[in-house]
Order: sequence, then structure tokens, then C-alpha cells
Amino acid sequence: MHPQFGLAWPSAPSAPPPRDQLVTMWDSVDWQAIPTDVSAVLGYVDGLYAWPSEAWLRFPNAIKVRIAVRAATNDGHMLDVEKGDAIPAQCPGWVQRRQAAGVVLPAIYCSLSAYPDVERFCAGLAHVVVVADWTGVPHIPSLPDVVGCQYAAHGTYDLSLIQSNWLSTLT
Repeated sequence: MHPQFGLAWPSAPSAPPPRDQLVTMWDSVDWQAIPTDVSAVLGYVDGLYAWPSEAWLRFPNAIKVRIAVRAATNDGHMLDVEKGDAIPAQCPGWVQRRQAAGVVLPAIYCSLSAYPDVERFCAGLAHVVVVADWTGVPHIPSLPDVVGCQYAAHGTYDLSLIQSNWLSTLT
């Protein structure tokens, strides 16, 4: 169950998955920098680095997570909240539009320092959060609604650890 909203996780009937059910997700503004055999990939649906359709085809076996950088974009599974992209106050409207479009648990990506503002603005909304906490070590902070963590940047790509139960809600 999602701890705050009581929504069942499709892959686990009453709790988030154990640590061995975590997935490494790759992302980059340069989709060609990501190896083709990854299990999960995050790509941009809008903005300067929007991925063309051929980018998505490059990863035939990967779980594909779509991220919007503009809160006005009614697309994606995740909203990018950082300097030059969306801001925490824009999250509720985006979450509601994505839920209306069929996304069960829209995600917000933000820095660990922006997390409190995102949670304050999204209070009462079914959502999850992926935080950036660049320690270089795979981890997910134990914070409410957090299902993933971007933990490392490797030149042309970033790595995140994501709970598979959230990934299983994507359509």
C-alpha cells in the first residue's frame, strides 16, 4: 500500500518491495550516451532536450519513464522540479492533470533541499517523489512518498535507484 494514500502497489499487496526489488534507472539529456541494455530509462518529453521517437526505440527492453520539465505539459510520468524547469508551486496542477490522464501515481523529481516544499504543495494529493541526493552510493532516503533517488552523475548520464512497485504502475 502507498503509505499515505492507501493505493495498492501492483507488485506488493501491503508494503513497498524489499531492497532486492529496486531498479537502476539511467537518464541523460543525450539519449545516445545511455547503453541500450538498461532495465529502466528516463527521457524528456518536452523542453530543450526532448527525446525524439527514435530515442525511445533505442531501449526496446527497458521500462520507459517520461519526464516533463514544464508544468504546463500534460505528458509524462514525472515532473522535473529544478532551476529553469518547474517549481514546487506548479506541482499540484500537473499531478492532477496527469491523474486525470490515467497516471496512477505521478512523480515529482526534485533535490533533497526542495523536497519539503514539494511535499507541502502536494499535501493531500496521491503522488510520489524521486529526490536527487548525489552521494555516489545507491540509496533511497527514508522519507514519506519517496520511491527513488538520483544518486550519481557519470559525465553524460545520471543514475537513480527506483522502487519497482512504482515502476509497475506506469502505463
